[in-house]
Amino acid sequence: MKSQSGNVLLYVLIAIVLFAALSFLLSRQQDSDSVVGSLDEGKARLRAEDLINYATTMRTALENMVVMQNVLPTELNFVKPGVAGYDTAPHTAKPYHPVGGGISQFSNKDEYFTSGSAKRGWVVQQGTNVVWTQSSASDVVFTFLDVEESVCREINKRLYKNTSIPTTTVSASIVFINGGGDDADFTTTDCPSCNQRTSFCIKDNAGVNAFYNVVLAR
Repeated sequence: MKSQSGNVLLYVLIAIVLFAALSFLLSRQQDSDSVVGSLDEGKARLRAEDLINYATTMRTALENMVVMQNVLPTELNFVKPGVAGYDTAPHTAKPYHPVGGGISQFSNKDEYFTSGSAKRGWVVQQGTNVVWTQSSASDVVFTFLDVEESVCREINKRLYKNTSIPTTTVSASIVFINGGGDDADFTTTDCPSCNQRTSFCIKDNAGVNAFYNVVLAR
């Protein structure tokens, strides 16, 4: 009887140890899953901050060029290094030139973009009037195209504490790219949620996420 009781006690102890080990492993797995989810969310937040900061840098550089170097908005030339005309003077109206705005080119990463998209990145539109700015003159709009969905949501969360992405009835290729539809107005009818917002991440009529910034309003 004593031997049987001892065996039963041993089996109970073994079961307790095994149960504790299993519980520990399950807990570690849950913690690991939680960390992975946090890293993904954190990465999207970091990419959103990258885009917001770069747009802010561009806005500040253009304002300085207009005020300090007497550059007219209509004179701005967004030619980049390695492109024809970049090394041709004058340079004061070139945001990407050291003599002009001194802006470094943005370093694109796949994490910024929607999978399978064109991955166009930063583009400029100088022929569109955003109707809620102070005049009917064309504004300078700086836009990151093909933004990854979670990054787009994090941008709006950072700017407006709201992760929703409003849909516009216009094509990003027409409204936000030079030569795609110069002098076309961007109106509150096109995007009611955009009214009075100079920076916003939206979805165009083709499902493209676009983070637009009115970097020089006129």
